[in-house]
Amino acid sequence: MALELSIPGVTEIAPGVWEASIGPRDLRAFSGSGGSMGQVSVLLLQEPFAFAREDHILRFPLDAARVLNVGTTAKAIVIAALQEAENISDSPLLDKGSLGQGDLQFLKAIEELPLDLEHAGLRLLLKVRAQFPGDLRSLPGGRRFQETPDNFWFLTVQPRDRSLAINVRGLPDRFPVNRLKIVKDRRPYSRFKVTSDAEVDEAVAVIVSAVRRNG
Repeated sequence: MALELSIPGVTEIAPGVWEASIGPRDLRAFSGSGGSMGQVSVLLLQEPFAFAREDHILRFPLDAARVLNVGTTAKAIVIAALQEAENISDSPLLDKGSLGQGDLQFLKAIEELPLDLEHAGLRLLLKVRAQFPGDLRSLPGGRRFQETPDNFWFLTVQPRDRSLAINVRGLPDRFPVNRLKIVKDRRPYSRFKVTSDAEVDEAVAVIVSAVRRNG
């Protein structure tokens, strides 16, 4: 029988995504060959697992977890490998283990933002990855990221402005929005800002509607 672990004090960021306290040394108990980048560790969790919302405890067998990244602090993001499509996107179930090095660099960069906006940035990335299996590429300066292999959207982490500035390929009239204010940028792009978690779903809808080379 596999050893079962219980992690207390877990915060649910989004369905199937939690923030927990797991020290770098403790991560050695898990399998995986994740790299070491930034302060935040990333742990991929396969079923079976159980999250007790009232008690804030996450339980799972030791062999159900795999390390994707080992950070320098006890802050860890735990991601369920498979979860219902309606919780993250309209696409089929997504394997979150596909997060690339650029995506992990983005997770490091948003640590400079207020906690609620950091969570919004994580949720936005996961929702986009549910639609597109690419990877972000960090541009000079470490706060600007470009989608690869098709740069139909890119974003800038703006700690002073407390926002994520996002550019999408297409003119403003292409994107029907309610909360967001989209304006023209250098052709063929438009731009807008995300300043709260309430804007994430609409921001993802805009990104999904952007012009892509593959149609």
